[in-house]
Amino acid sequence: MQRYYRHASDISHYSGLMLSRALHREKKTLKWPRKKVRIDRNFYVSGGLLFTRSEDTIQSEPPMALKAFEYAQAFDVELDQSAKDQVLEGLVAAGEDFRTSKESSASFFKILRGRNVHKTLSEMHRLKLLDRYIPEFEEISCRVQHDLYHVYTVDAHTLFAVREIERLRGQYKSDFPLLSNLFEEMPNPEVLYLAVLFHDIGKAHGKGHAEKGAAMMPEICRRLNLAEEDANLVKFLVKHHLLLANTAQYRDLHDEKLIIEFARKVGDIERMNLLYLLTFADVRAVGPDVWSQWKGALFQELYFKALTVLERGTFEPEESEAKIRKVRERVAALLAPEGLGSAAVEDFFQLLPANYFLSTSPDFIAEHLKVLSDFGNKTYAMKVRQDTFREYTELVICNHDVHGLFSMITGVMAANGVNILGAQINTLRNGIALDILQVTGPLGGLITDETRLKKIDSDLAEVLSGRVKVETLVRKRKPSILDSRARPRVKTSVEIDNEVSEAYTVLDIHTQNRIGLLYDITSTLSKLGLYIFVAKISTKGDQAADIFYVKDIFGQKVFFKDRLNDIADKLYKVLTEPSAPEAK
Repeated sequence: MQRYYRHASDISHYSGLMLSRALHREKKTLKWPRKKVRIDRNFYVSGGLLFTRSEDTIQSEPPMALKAFEYAQAFDVELDQSAKDQVLEGLVAAGEDFRTSKESSASFFKILRGRNVHKTLSEMHRLKLLDRYIPEFEEISCRVQHDLYHVYTVDAHTLFAVREIERLRGQYKSDFPLLSNLFEEMPNPEVLYLAVLFHDIGKAHGKGHAEKGAAMMPEICRRLNLAEEDANLVKFLVKHHLLLANTAQYRDLHDEKLIIEFARKVGDIERMNLLYLLTFADVRAVGPDVWSQWKGALFQELYFKALTVLERGTFEPEESEAKIRKVRERVAALLAPEGLGSAAVEDFFQLLPANYFLSTSPDFIAEHLKVLSDFGNKTYAMKVRQDTFREYTELVICNHDVHGLFSMITGVMAANGVNILGAQINTLRNGIALDILQVTGPLGGLITDETRLKKIDSDLAEVLSGRVKVETLVRKRKPSILDSRARPRVKTSVEIDNEVSEAYTVLDIHTQNRIGLLYDITSTLSKLGLYIFVAKISTKGDQAADIFYVKDIFGQKVFFKDRLNDIADKLYKVLTEPSAPEAK
């Protein structure tokens, strides 16, 4: 496929050149003179175009190719066709002297600090200048990524990521004010642009592209005459460009230890800001509809939590008792007008672990307490909250805790075409379960259809009361016509991690996405005697990445090797053989 895209790109490029040259010859026959603005001994501007003063300017001095684009960017003009031809043909024999020239790097960095960076770099790429100045970039040109998540070739994705950063200066200011401010306040934007340009440079060399790309940075940065401190920063960003996105999407952001370790790895506020900007650009440039408000909210939540640790200046956990006391006082104040006194609040605070109160805002705690108060002796209670900023619907579900409860809930959601983005499962000391789910409709977005919400409500009531088996509902769910389309195979993997969390065993599951997948997984975990406390659900095209924080029936992490192997084997079987008994 890379060869196909190279040929297609060349055909498009050279046919465009032929048209441009024909138009150029036609313009040469025009009679009236045009004003020339001299820039220096090599270049002048006339009629909205940049011209060279000699036909061998670039061939005799290769750094002038970058100088031409520096001037074109500064004067907001395009290169004349003859200048383009010089760039295309005059650098064929350009070697190491051109790539290591301080004059070349000075022009390149001015381009990265200027306006219209995406437009300028894209034209440099079309004329092969970017490839000849940075040969490693040629290796990712027209390189296809074989999944339905990455829509563009690696070089196209990279340049689109540059465009996403540049848009923070203008059209994104109102939509992403925090990121726009971070970018505007950067003293050295060229470092960020270099990180964006090189973040996927290692994809030409197989798996582990972040580490392989980082290993290439010292040599590339040496040729670019980049200061050692900036070179180290670029290397860090390339190596860890997936860190923020993976942590935010696949880990429990309520885990203080995790946040502290993330902040420790990042190291300082400057790196945190750059990593946040790079993550934003990388994800938005992947393809249409990959970015979502939910992802953006997760990234921002992790950013602020890590920033708090970095600003605090110590990588030690905060003193929790004083913080919980303040939260309790705030919740009591919020609920006083509702007729729920401080005694009820105090009782509630005795029923849940400290981590819940440290990780949940007082406003939401108050809402959850009201759901519990309404629950009483009912079969179950559900409260719906629409989060218009993050574009998801939150379901707060209260029920007497029974083994496999979350599996029943996921089955009902699957039967109703509801996508679960995340879930926090809480069990009170009095045996009541408080499950909080972030969900979207079949096509994403808020679930505002009252008919659908009532159906979810009634199905939950039927299943949780025992009148209907959840398996019956799941089997009735008909697959979408879109699910019959040909799709690339997704490799299934089940990884178990006992290091990332002090309190839980973490299951990382990657497999082909399909209807009922989450129910199959959760019902299998239930049959294995595992209790789910946190779930993070993510899809990339046809690939599902589902993360579960679990404990055994004794409330402990799972340590025994044979037990861990059995869990992995059972999950792998149900993921690869959906008709197996565990999936029913």
